[in-house]
Amino acid sequence: MQAVFAYLYALAQLVDGFIKAGSDLKNAALKSDIGSTIGAVLKPAYTTLIALEKEADGKLTVELIPCNGHHSVTPSATQWGDIFGASSPVLQLQCSASSRYRYQSTGMQHWQAFNKAYTVIASAITGVVTVLPAIE
Repeated sequence: MQAVFAYLYALAQLVDGFIKAGSDLKNAALKSDIGSTIGAVLKPAYTTLIALEKEADGKLTVELIPCNGHHSVTPSATQWGDIFGASSPVLQLQCSASSRYRYQSTGMQHWQAFNKAYTVIASAITGVVTVLPAIE
């Protein structure tokens, strides 16, 4: 899991780099579109991802989940808000306390939330990367 989280955070850094001042991307309309994608699509997905990582911290072994590994990633576009900093999100997945399968139920909720966030991130970044050669 550590490698998956690290990969996804590296993708956030990559996309962030496209819209930074001084980036090689010169097309202002595309920069604006990427910024909109960050704010409208990627920020909510990464908010879930960060919260899932924090929720898993301490519940799985260190070999599987890094301890808040996103802190080494510092995307700085304003569209991210401060989800990689002081406003780092927390996730509270609820399941019935009376459930005999509480652990499995919570694990399944985490997996479903991770899968949804991953799918959104992969789709958005694929869309961004696909249009780059055609526009630049």
